[in-house]
Amino acid sequence: MSQLEFEESALEANAISKNFKHKGSPRVLVVCGSAIRAAELTRRLRPISKRQVAKLFSKHIKIEEQKKLLEGNAVDIGVGTPNRILKLIESGHLRITQLRLILVDCTKDQKMRMVIDMDETREDLYTLWKNHLAKLVCESAPSPESEQDGAKRGVRLRLFETSY
Repeated sequence: MSQLEFEESALEANAISKNFKHKGSPRVLVVCGSAIRAAELTRRLRPISKRQVAKLFSKHIKIEEQKKLLEGNAVDIGVGTPNRILKLIESGHLRITQLRLILVDCTKDQKMRMVIDMDETREDLYTLWKNHLAKLVCESAPSPESEQDGAKRGVRLRLFETSY
């Protein structure tokens, strides 16, 4: 997925949210392999978001600060690492009920590793998927009848890779 496709996907999922006021419940969730990559994608996504882009990673940001941000603000997009996203969901501060798009960053780092195969992230990513995200994606998959009726899809999952 190119940078343009990445931004268009986020914009499309975010477009529905003009009057979106659910605090701590983003429409788009981006899962990254590292805090550095999450910070870079946060900077890229700021111009296309109507509200604050939630930084959901541990680099220089305490979890208590993130909990306060999520409690007090409606966010369109959340970007973070599997571990921090998992902790925030399990504490009840990051709500995923309004999600429309889950983007998993499969960009390789300097060691040619992705979020899916890094020792540091693989277990948390699996737990996040199994306990929270899989049911959202699977439950919202359209049936053949709903596709014929033109019904909109619920939560979509996309893997993407962009250059550093």
